[in-house]
Parts: sequence; structure tokens; C-alpha cells
Amino acid sequence: MSTLRVDNPYTLETAVEVPLADWPEIERVLARAQEGAALIAAMPLSERKVLVEKATAAMEANADRIAEDISRMMGKPKSNALGELKTMAVRARKM
Repeated sequence: MSTLRVDNPYTLETAVEVPLADWPEIERVLARAQEGAALIAAMPLSERKVLVEKATAAMEANADRIAEDISRMMGKPKSNALGELKTMAVRARKM
């Protein structure tokens, strides 16, 4: 199986390696995504808002770990990554 290697552009060290899906797996994932899109499209806006809030809250609860990942993969200061997460949460709640 092939892997995707992401290097930290600042240190040039490997930040993460993840396996790449093969075509049958990609087709399964895309089919499930289409099913999910149909379910979401049929869902009332009030229920979609609840889902967005849950996802936003989960990202905020894991902000430190997510910011560390962003920092490693992008070579940027962790403080910038935390700022991006805060901005994402504000936008998710306003849109």
C-alpha cells in the first residue's frame, strides 16, 4: 500500500505518514459521502445547526492537539494554528 508523507517545511522532518486508499476503498468512501449528502440535504436546518455546533465544539475541545498537528505539517507557530481554529469556530457559528 502506498503512503503519503508530509514533511514539516521548517525542520524537513517527517510530520506524518498515512496510508493511501486504493480505488475500491475510494469508491466506497465516495458512495458513503453521497449517501450522507442526501441525508443532510433532507435534514431540517435546525438539526444541521446542531451537528455543526457539535463538530465545532469537538474541534475546540481538541484545539491543542489539532494546533500541534497543523504546526508540524505547515511549519508555522502553534499560536497561529490556535488562532486559525478560533477563527474557524467563529465562522462556523456565524454561517
